[in-house]
Amino acid sequence: NAQQLSWFSQAVSVFGNTNWNARLTANIDLSCFEDKFTPIGNSTHPYVGTFDGQFHTISNLFVEQENDYVGFFGLLNGGATIMNLVLDETCYVKGNIGVGLVGASKVAGTVLLKNLGMEGYVEAITKNAGGILGANTGSASSIVMENCYVTGLVSGNNECGSISGWLGSNGAKVTNCWTSGDLYGMQSEDKYAFRHDNAILTNCYSVNGTQGIIIPLEAVFDGSLCYK
Repeated sequence: NAQQLSWFSQAVSVFGNTNWNARLTANIDLSCFEDKFTPIGNSTHPYVGTFDGQFHTISNLFVEQENDYVGFFGLLNGGATIMNLVLDETCYVKGNIGVGLVGASKVAGTVLLKNLGMEGYVEAITKNAGGILGANTGSASSIVMENCYVTGLVSGNNECGSISGWLGSNGAKVTNCWTSGDLYGMQSEDKYAFRHDNAILTNCYSVNGTQGIIIPLEAVFDGSLCYK
């Protein structure tokens, strides 16, 4: 439930249990916390465990901060796995630099982001907003992203991407991801979904911009995207 999830976030981010694994057993409504939910992982205690949402949904997450690395997960280190989770259209995340479902990653090692969806609003005060991943800071982590999507608005001042504001320059591997969300603060149309230097994108789709395989919005609504 919401109280147990909040307890877990405090255990990681305040008390430093950064390698604890967790899984959700139900959908969770965080409205009872208003703006008091603590992101899981931060600069002092980056998360390195495995979090399995078991295909459940988080609703009414509200995180509004002025610091860097803000999201449902604030900061990950190499070795972390986040999977099987959706933040629905009632969720809102705002921070300075590195903002998303996962705000940022920062240390060497593989970070696996799998089966994640962001349907809410992500906002960066400065830069590197991304629906799934704000920033792979310093291109330190090896990002592997699979089966992720964004339908919500992503906005920032600059250097933002609908799915990731910065995947890095170290060969991130991205497979079966798509976005139909609006984006403000993009670097360019050809980096609409992801900002990166040399990522390997496989079977990735976008309704907007010119990056990846461009599809009509109808392909999302009628389900034909699922067969591509």
